[in-house]
Parts: sequence; structure tokens; C-alpha cells
Amino acid sequence: MEKELTPESLLNEIKSIDQILTPHMPVNVFIQEAENLFVWAGEDKEALIARGFTADLFDKLPMAIDVCRKAEAEWYKTRRVHNLIEKEWIKKSDIAYNLRNTLLAELDFAFYNNKALQGRIDLAREGNSHSDMIQDLANLSQLGNENLDLLAKINFDTSLLAQAQTLGSEIANLLAQVNGERTETHETKILRDKAFTYTKHIVDEMRRYGKFVFRTNKERLKGYRSEYRRKKVKIKEETE
Repeated sequence: MEKELTPESLLNEIKSIDQILTPHMPVNVFIQEAENLFVWAGEDKEALIARGFTADLFDKLPMAIDVCRKAEAEWYKTRRVHNLIEKEWIKKSDIAYNLRNTLLAELDFAFYNNKALQGRIDLAREGNSHSDMIQDLANLSQLGNENLDLLAKINFDTSLLAQAQTLGSEIANLLAQVNGERTETHETKILRDKAFTYTKHIVDEMRRYGKFVFRTNKERLKGYRSEYRRKKVKIKEETE
């Protein structure tokens, strides 16, 4: 008995794709062209099936289009959220790096004749990753609070120590979000590209059969051509 086609079974089929295509055109345009093709080819369903096109693909196309549309919407939303978080991270991390450098310079000057404290400052200078910088803010803040008497001698602004603690916690959370969004964005894009690949396979087959079956019928043939591709070729010809 043939397995019943459902949106869930089709989604699983799409997720199982190994070879993924990168969209060659705006996906929203592709989706609309696929919708138009499905309606157009629906009038020729018997003629296409008579020449070997499978009825199964007719059933799958609208479901595949729906999956592709939802995947594109999710990808757009995820990418937008990621961009906003990325911008916030860039803004605050610049402030954090500047604060770290300020603390290094101030504490280094205040503790210049204390080898033990200088050693702790040297440790903070090691490493150049974002996580190193975040940890440095915490370490330098703690080091400063433990030696307020030495900092007072250079009229150090002690509010910077509290700022380092607060900012360190904020950007640690932001960095976690950025890394998490990168993973989610990657996974969301893969599903979108898989849905596009799957749908494009059906669309290409439908166009191929339509162009063959109606090769001598200009009126029906035009519905199996991509308007986007036609315009692109026209623009290319006009600019050459």
C-alpha cells in the first residue's frame, strides 16, 4: 500500500535531501512562479501525464511550495533577528574592548612597583578572543576592587570597575545570543535551501514536459517558461 502524502511526510522527505542547491533567483519570486506554473499546468494535467509526467508530482507541488514559503519566511525572520543582535554586539563589544584597554593602562600604572599585581595584569593581556576580553573585565574589576588604596593615589575613577562588571555580563549574554543565532540561522537557511531544491526539481520537470508536449503550441508553451529568466536574458542582451 502506497504511503499517504501529508505535509509532515513531505517535510521529512525534504529534510532528507543530501544535495542542496543555492537559490539562483529571489526565492519569493521563485515561489510565485511555481504557483503560477501549478495553476497553468493544471489545465494540461492529462496531456502531461499521458506523456509520462507523474500525477504524484502534481500532488506534491502545492505542498512543496507551502513548505518553501514557510521556510523562506522563517529564514528571513531569523536573519533579521540575527542582524539586529549582531549590530548590538558590535556596538557594545567596541565599548567593552576600550574599557578593558583603559583598565589595563590604569591598573598597570597604579601597580607599577608591585610585581605580584603586575603579574595578574600580564595574565589579563594574554589571549585575544572575545571570551578572553569578557573574562578580563571581570578579573580586572576584581583586581581593582581589591586594591582601591593604590588606585586612589592616581585618582582612578572607581565607577569603571562597576561598569566593567555590568558590561561584562551584558556582552557575555549578547555573545551567547550571537553564537546561538548563528547556529539557528545556519539550520534555518539549510531547510530553506532544501525546500527550494525539492520544489525546483518538480518545477523543472513540469517545465520540461510542458515545453516538450506543447512545443508547437505557442499559446500553451508560454506558460512553461520562467518570466524571471526571460527578463534576465533580455536585460543581458540589451546591455551587451
